[in-house]
Amino acid sequence: MLLQRKNIRLPFYNYSTPGAYFVTIATKDKREILSEIIVGTVEDAGPEVKLTDYGRIAEKYLQQMNEFYTHIDIDNYVIMPNHIHFCL
Repeated sequence: MLLQRKNIRLPFYNYSTPGAYFVTIATKDKREILSEIIVGTVEDAGPEVKLTDYGRIAEKYLQQMNEFYTHIDIDNYVIMPNHIHFCL
């Protein structure tokens, strides 16, 4: 069964205009292949994200995007087990 996704784009907005955009990219079938969340103890600073090989590849290219595309700037990103969030 194919899921019908809700269209969340604004109907008359030109997404090629300059602005701040929040982007999410998810893995196929929500597979947790990008990172692992390590939950620490109370004394620790909190949970830690440990990247897998795939996560390190994703991070490498996220960090290089500012060089590849001079008209964008990735401000922040987080690589979760099955998805990536970034702001540009």
